[in-house]
Amino acid sequence: AAPGRDTLLVLLDADCRPCRDLAPKLASLAAALPASLRPVVVERIGDGPPLPLAGVAVARRKDAAVGRALGVVDAPAALLIDADGRVASEPAI
Repeated sequence: AAPGRDTLLVLLDADCRPCRDLAPKLASLAAALPASLRPVVVERIGDGPPLPLAGVAVARRKDAAVGRALGVVDAPAALLIDADGRVASEPAI
């Protein structure tokens, strides 16, 4: 989490069709969030090209370890992480 700010953690999978549909819309969705909420995307990269993610912070991984550690079983999903780094919501899909 960013110091003093909550984080909306969005988990996507490059091989997921709904994730591909959502990815280009994330920048405009992020712009509509309150300034106190920082969007961050974790993308599991697949065999194809990475998702088109512009205007948001992105971390790309070859595995789904982040999602598994947070109890996420499917993408897309989002969780709220509070300013102290604690998970503050159940995964939303």
